[in-house]
Amino acid sequence: MHVRSSWAVSVAMLSEMADVSRAAALRNLTWFEDHGLTREITGQGRFRLWRADVAA
Repeated sequence: MHVRSSWAVSVAMLSEMADVSRAAALRNLTWFEDHGLTREITGQGRFRLWRADVAA
């Protein structure tokens, strides 16, 4: 799987790309965010999008 830092990904998109459940995709996106690897960019409770938070 190729991910670019400028792309935004939803739970549904990640679930389909990685062939995992939506719960697993959300759990991993949350873990990545907690560890500074991704950032949620919509500020919403539903239909959220994440982007890689890569230091330049």
